[in-house]
Amino acid sequence: MTISGTEIADHRPARAAYMTAWCDQLETIIRGRDAAQLLEAGGLPARGAIAQLDVWVWRLAAIDVGRKDLVPGGNERLHMPVRVDHADGTVQVIGLGQKQDSTWTMSSLGHTGVGSIEVACSELVRSERTDTSGDDTPPSSVTYPPQSRQKISAELERIAEAGRLAEWQFRMNLEKFVDQCVHKAHRRVLADIFDEDVVALFDPIKLDQIRDRILFGDDENPGAVTRLIERCLRPSSFAKVDPVRYISSSLRRDAEDAVRKEIGDPRIGRALRRLAETVQPDSIDELVEAYNELNPNARISTKRAHDAMTITPDPMASWCQLLDETDDVEIDLR
Repeated sequence: MTISGTEIADHRPARAAYMTAWCDQLETIIRGRDAAQLLEAGGLPARGAIAQLDVWVWRLAAIDVGRKDLVPGGNERLHMPVRVDHADGTVQVIGLGQKQDSTWTMSSLGHTGVGSIEVACSELVRSERTDTSGDDTPPSSVTYPPQSRQKISAELERIAEAGRLAEWQFRMNLEKFVDQCVHKAHRRVLADIFDEDVVALFDPIKLDQIRDRILFGDDENPGAVTRLIERCLRPSSFAKVDPVRYISSSLRRDAEDAVRKEIGDPRIGRALRRLAETVQPDSIDELVEAYNELNPNARISTKRAHDAMTITPDPMASWCQLLDETDDVEIDLR
């Protein structure tokens, strides 16, 4: 059957609002990137149309996602986002009177599928027409009315600019959550390395600097959030996990890595300190020998072992507030 975009929206199945917000943000970024590529390629038709294809369909998860897909306080299940990868891009330009089959694949949250959408431009329609059975599957066809090359170019510019704005908003909406992740990582690393007499690794200014490097990067590194955005644009990233869990898990890990890097703790540091508590070596050399004997395929140098065992707090460290578990910040774009 043929229904309008408004009707599709009105008949959407129940979804988690925060999940929808994140997915809408990512869809805008992906479409913006695709529109920018079309503008760079040039060769727009004298008359034609722009097709904007959906990045997500919404289905009940086919894998265990815990209680994330349940309505709060009830047992009704919410539909979850399933990533759709369009071989020809989410934004396409089609000339007047032309039709093309655009193939898609999906592999996300236990769902897999492959199909195609007939994309067409015709003077016989006055507005977008979509043949579909709902928003749990990509439509079988979409037909658009024509417009001039100038309007096509202007619309592509608008889509590309919206994508750039969405990318900045995506980054800024993560600021409070990243700040929380950094404070909690500071607490975990502090407890891992020192006893209760040491109350801080860094002063509050240093913690803010770590947060900002994660968000914005620096002259030598684009930053963890920039790398996260790029990964979120890949369809394969959400094969086994929903977008919100993927984002939150990544940032918690990145925050702890950043804190450990700032204090000079190598990745192997925790394992070395635990081994030292067990074997009680008389020297760094004995610790290295014990570690390498247990891990022949991951041999370490004396310098790395020395770095892990001689960490000291930043000289400017002072007492700073460490967030309690009750201070959790929700990832919410609403």
